[in-house]
Order: sequence, then C-alpha cells, then structure tokens
Amino acid sequence: MGRNAVRCALAAVLAGLAGCQKEEPKDQWDMDAGSDTDTDSDSDTDTDTDTDTDTDTDTDGDTDTATDTGDPFEGPCPPEMVHVTWGTADAGADAGADGGADAGPALAFCIDRWEASRNDATADDMGDQTWIARSRPDVMPWHQNPMNDEAFEKFQTACAAAGKWLCTPDVWLAACEGEDHSSYVFGNYFDREICNCVDTYCDDYCVDAGIPDASCNTFSNCGYHCGDAGSDVICFKKMPTGSFSGCTNDYGTLDICGNLWEVVPSEIDPRGYEVRGGAFNCAGASTRLRCTYNAQWQSLYAGFRCCRDPVEQVDGGAPDGGGAKATRLRSRARRY
Repeated sequence: MGRNAVRCALAAVLAGLAGCQKEEPKDQWDMDAGSDTDTDSDSDTDTDTDTDTDTDTDTDGDTDTATDTGDPFEGPCPPEMVHVTWGTADAGADAGADGGADAGPALAFCIDRWEASRNDATADDMGDQTWIARSRPDVMPWHQNPMNDEAFEKFQTACAAAGKWLCTPDVWLAACEGEDHSSYVFGNYFDREICNCVDTYCDDYCVDAGIPDASCNTFSNCGYHCGDAGSDVICFKKMPTGSFSGCTNDYGTLDICGNLWEVVPSEIDPRGYEVRGGAFNCAGASTRLRCTYNAQWQSLYAGFRCCRDPVEQVDGGAPDGGGAKATRLRSRARRY
C-alpha cells in the first residue's frame, strides 16, 4: 500500500470517531459531543467528543402570529407538499374483515417537499422572520445550532402558523423509507453524491484544484481533508433547499436525508424530540444518513419539516376536510 493510501485510510479511521465538524472556520476540525442511536435492528453506536460552539440565534422582528391556512388547492395536499400513503392498515374496526383491499393505508398524510425555511429566506441567507415555516425551493433552510428546547418549541409554532404540524417520527420515517423500507431515501446502498453529506464535494474539490483522480482523497470523511488526507482543507457546505434533485424517492420529498438534520417530536427520547436524516458536515455519513438514525448530541445543524392531514376528495373532486380520518390513521402507525 502506498504512503498516500495509508494516510487516507488512517484519516478515515480517525474521522470515523468524529461527530459533526463546524462549518467555520475553514482551518479548524472540531468534534461533536454525545452518543448516537439507531432505532433500526442494526444498532449503530458511535461515541463522539465534539465541542462545537457555533450558534445561530433567532432574531425575529416579525410579530405576526396569524395562522396561514393557504390558498384553496386541488387534491389532497397543498402544492408545496407531497401526498404520502404508506403501508396497509391492520384489519379491525376501520378495515375490511379480511384486512384486504378495504383496509386502506396505515398512514396517509401530507409532508413538505422541501426543508422548512423562514419567511424572508434567500439563497444565501436563512433570514430572520421565524413566525411561520415555509416550504420553498432554492432558499437557505432554517437551521439551529446548537439544538435546544427553545428552538424545538419555535419549530412547532412555525409549523402551526402554516396550518401544519411538526412531522412526527412515524410519518417522517415512512416518507424517508418509502414502501420498500429502504435504508436511505434513495435506496439501500450508500452513495455520497446523491444527498448532501460531508463526502459529497471531495472529487469536485480535486477537479477545481487540478489534483489527479489517482491522488484525490475520496475515502469516507474526505470532506475534512480535501484533496489529500494530510490537508486541513474542508469542502463540505450546506446548500439551498432542493439542490439535490436525486435525493428523493417516489413520494417526492427532497433532502430528507443530508443537508440538515431534521427534528421530530418524540415520546421515547428524553429530550422530547429526535434528530433524523444526517447533515452536510457529519462524519460517518453512510451511517448517519440512514432513515432510522437518531443523533443524540446538541451541537449540530438542526432543521425541520412540516406535515398536515390530507384533504379527502368527495364525489366530483371537492375537498372534504379529512382531518379526523388522517389523525386516526396516524395513531395506528407502527411504534419503534
């Protein structure tokens, strides 16, 4: 094995012990504190020692607290959301006696197509207005670092102002895994370039720097040492919503894995919420972008996504509320 290959392999092992590196400054490599849990059967248990001190403070100057119910729309979901029907309900009071075609889906809901953004977000800045959560492409997503209880409450309030609710673990997982129960939103095999992760831009950096492919560091966690395993250059970055068109599945959500972690309320996590989906600056991307992974440290870039009940269609295609049925379906979802 050549000297460069040995250095790359060693860097990959060391970086695998790290958590999520700070985005700035470019020449500093910090490690996140905390332990990680994966609710899947293949329990991944990483131990991290990061002391990331980046902070994003909400400075909302907009005092509008009205609820945005949106314009009238056709179909079960508003245009900025996608409709998800997942699984088959168990036979019972709400299903056919044989649990067959009349049983219906176990889950039916609307989920934002894009990561939540602030009302005044642009492609370069996430903005300051935090009274409502929007779902739009090509803007910097709303993020909080470090994650805390105040931000969790603000996420919930912002979804409610949009006439939605902060996506719960069951619906978030269903949207991520899809009907095939895949490990990642894009399938069962990890690919560092499909969703935004710490390793996504390593080869792009080498192309821009004129580094030959044979010498380019593309090992796991290469975003911490771009170009060469011995370098101190980082080349990961958070991106505007919807930048990775392939980071999706048949349902149509974008960036549910990667870019930013996504917070969901939880009845089993002592914090009251779980942190899912992986992020742009975290080591061990092949583990942390899994749909089942729950990050348990706080110094990370946390975002979120909103959901709502679908509007049922009656004869002639007119909307018919549908909230009670959607809520009932949600309550019957599998627990984990």
